[in-house]
Amino acid sequence: MQLLNIDLLRKDLLDYEDIVNKCKALITENLATNGGTLKVPDIFERDYKWTNLIVAIVNGQIVGFSLIRLSNNMHDLKDSSYYYYISDIVVKKEFRNQGIGKNLMETAIENRSDAPLVASALSDNIASIKLLSKFMKCYGTSRTGKYLRLVDNKSFYQLYGNESKDLLSDYLSTEMQL
Repeated sequence: MQLLNIDLLRKDLLDYEDIVNKCKALITENLATNGGTLKVPDIFERDYKWTNLIVAIVNGQIVGFSLIRLSNNMHDLKDSSYYYYISDIVVKKEFRNQGIGKNLMETAIENRSDAPLVASALSDNIASIKLLSKFMKCYGTSRTGKYLRLVDNKSFYQLYGNESKDLLSDYLSTEMQL
């Protein structure tokens, strides 16, 4: 597997039109195979402060990607005015459980500088939550309870201290019993 880490602070998404179109197709494909829980491919057209597009390639084929942006504090992260937000991690169905998501996460964490790395996961997307739980801790949920809010392990302890409870382990054990 090859990882292509595109620094979007120096380049524009338009410079990678072919790669972006293949990533859009991957989202659309996963919408059909994942019960429609992923975002629609217009995520690339949104005017966010994109910082990195990390693409996983196997045998010349794009099999996964992660899209990261710099965000202000819209997810109620304690004591942080900005953070890096993982907008999407997508891995083609037949390439899952092969370490691709893990490699995308590790690269995302390497690119976070000193700012926290934050993600949201639909509370019913157990596969995504399991992946994120290897690198992140849950500090809360969205106001509707539909999404879990997660922050990378290092930032969790810096922001919330060792005494704070990671909500994720309780959540996963409850979900596994259902």
